[in-house]
Amino acid sequence: MTDADLRLRLATLLLEALEIGSGKQEWDVVDEVFSTFNLNWNEIEGTFPHSLPGRADLLRVHAARELAKAVPTAQDLLNTVVRCGGRFVSMLEETYARLARHAATTSGASETFRLERSGVDETQLTISPAFLEQVHLMMERIRRVPLGVIDEAALASFTLWDNGESYGRWPVLPDADTDRLLNAALNLSWIGPIIQQREATDSSWGEAASHWSEANLAAARLVSAAEAIVSSHGAHLDALSDVDPASVAREVFTGNAFTQREGVRAAEIDRFRATRFFGTTALSGFVHGIEDQSAVGLTDNLKPVVIQKTNDFWPQTGVGGLAAFVAMWRLGLWAEREQENPANTRRFSDPMIMTGWLSWVASACTEATAWLEDEILQVTTTATVNERVDVLKEFLNLPLWRQRNLLYEVWVLCVTLDACEVAGWTVELTGLTEVEGAWVISVGPTATPTARLRLSADEEISLDVWREPSRETSDATLTPDLAVSTVGPYCRDLLVVEAKDRVKMGVGKEFGAGPTLDRLQAGQRTALAVAQRYAVGLRANATWVCNHCDFRQGADPAVNHGDAWTEIHLADNFRPGEVPEAFNHSVKAALELPPKRDIAKEQPKVASGLLMVVDVTASMQPRLSEVFEKLLAPEVGQFGTYRAVLFSDHGDGEPFLVRKLGPFPDAATMVESVRVQPDGGGGDIEEALEDAMQRCRELVYDIGPQTILILTDAPPHKTQNCPYEIDFTTEVRALLDLGCDILVANDWLKSGDLTWIDFAGMANFRLAPLQVLISAGQAH
Repeated sequence: MTDADLRLRLATLLLEALEIGSGKQEWDVVDEVFSTFNLNWNEIEGTFPHSLPGRADLLRVHAARELAKAVPTAQDLLNTVVRCGGRFVSMLEETYARLARHAATTSGASETFRLERSGVDETQLTISPAFLEQVHLMMERIRRVPLGVIDEAALASFTLWDNGESYGRWPVLPDADTDRLLNAALNLSWIGPIIQQREATDSSWGEAASHWSEANLAAARLVSAAEAIVSSHGAHLDALSDVDPASVAREVFTGNAFTQREGVRAAEIDRFRATRFFGTTALSGFVHGIEDQSAVGLTDNLKPVVIQKTNDFWPQTGVGGLAAFVAMWRLGLWAEREQENPANTRRFSDPMIMTGWLSWVASACTEATAWLEDEILQVTTTATVNERVDVLKEFLNLPLWRQRNLLYEVWVLCVTLDACEVAGWTVELTGLTEVEGAWVISVGPTATPTARLRLSADEEISLDVWREPSRETSDATLTPDLAVSTVGPYCRDLLVVEAKDRVKMGVGKEFGAGPTLDRLQAGQRTALAVAQRYAVGLRANATWVCNHCDFRQGADPAVNHGDAWTEIHLADNFRPGEVPEAFNHSVKAALELPPKRDIAKEQPKVASGLLMVVDVTASMQPRLSEVFEKLLAPEVGQFGTYRAVLFSDHGDGEPFLVRKLGPFPDAATMVESVRVQPDGGGGDIEEALEDAMQRCRELVYDIGPQTILILTDAPPHKTQNCPYEIDFTTEVRALLDLGCDILVANDWLKSGDLTWIDFAGMANFRLAPLQVLISAGQAH
């Protein structure tokens, strides 16, 4: 069998296992496999109308041929299957760990678990140590890793990191200031949605959107080539596991730079053997989503990982930098300051400039991919793979693929229970019973809770966890996949989680005030509509719609699409290693007990300090001297403490975005401190007032309610125009709810400015000239 024949046979097996054309196909896996090899699945599928007789068979034959032609070697396809299937294996392992942990606390002795759907005659999924071992051995049989010598000097020059962010110099030229290819590839994740939004309203951006797709596919190929280098390096170290690290370093690495950095190479080898992790240090403020000093990279099975807040410093190596790049791509991270780069502003102002830049990204990624594949690794041997077709067929026939929805539902249950434990609850799986030597957990509608939660601090307080409970509302019967509720007789849902597996759905649009179930009925198949249907009907504290594959548009899981009383969150790519931290935070908040109140002892919240919010952009500078004189007048009164929050605007050249000053013992000291601060610029009408209000809220959380005096001549940015998507109205309402008095001097606000209209008439809010606020004692 030639390699071409083998590629076609493997491609055919894979597409059959993925149920292409059936309506139940593995959307995310299909997209990932085809994009890895520079193919657009939507274009391939679009050539076969849904009304075409025999569509599924014809589509599979055509798609298999296209995939076989695009794949460089059979092993490339096998490695891609292993990577995609690895997520299912991780799901399997995490589910087994949760179930085994429960079984260990009971009197039963079985280590076997059987998942089955209630009332449905279908294949069961049985998980046991023997099954897990079978899966791992099978993946090893599929995997073939080329081993050899890596040109570390060239690779380190290519992946060079600078101050905690990927540099990615390309082309690789000694002592040259060349372009930052890896950063450009990572930027595609946030640039793409912006281009698509512009294309929707401006046809001149159509060519840029097309070039973004090409650049994204080229970057995906570069990521795969980078993964292969990291995988080869790890396999080589395993093959030489009994050899001294310094000796291994000499054999594995080559290049002139090595002799000067032998200790760094040996240290990487020691760390890999101890942690099974390749990566490097990333710093907060440089890499999006990184907290403090952290490590970002890949485990030995190519799982992307961020080790948050680590005190260990991971020195830069070529392989570590490459692993960090792959992990950032897989996790959707990028260089934080790239969004503030003036070059990006120029690109977004002209579709032709953006198109040219994207063309360069695509061609440079293609060149770098060939360079990694052909020049960096000098192959000396290969770990062989036996019976490739048979073992792939065996792997694809595992219930991991065809029973994935069954596994995914139980895995989401386990992830939710883990989040409950993090929130301070202990878990007992009441729905797990022992039958014929195996623990059985039923998946599907149940009349009894699946688990019981007890508050660790007080075990008398408990909650029930339900799988597909039947909830009667005035409008309909709702059956969410998962609900956590209070125990009767006053049963109330606190948390609702709906798990979507192979549903390719849009995010959807938010409804106006007062949506009803009638407005969320048939045809509303967007993620937001599904979430709103549950939120309106069940009124839980938090509602989540989680999808194993991606939504058609990006969705930030940290964004609350509901309100302060009923949170609504959407999360795509919700799977092992990618559970957002916002999920844990939301579960904790949803299940928190209301604080115990002693009404007799309660005192009303009183604003104890003055917090002055000052616009220091150019237009306000001539006015501040007069303002400060008024604030030092005797009639202003005295406060316990004085603080200031200064703000300018987003953009290059500003001395700061937001700066906090204080506390000060008196107004004079505060004013003097403000006077010596640098002046801002501000280049448009709106200024970063929304950022300043968020900083005020953070301060109030720490120090209690304040009298907040706002001095500005400009409105805030709208949420969609703020780089951090801060919602100004939400921040102000939160401050009022926290007991703050908000005073806005309107001396310099333009006629028709409606910034503050939503708060007019509220008890703790006043909009008036500064002198009026002072004379009326409002600033006291």
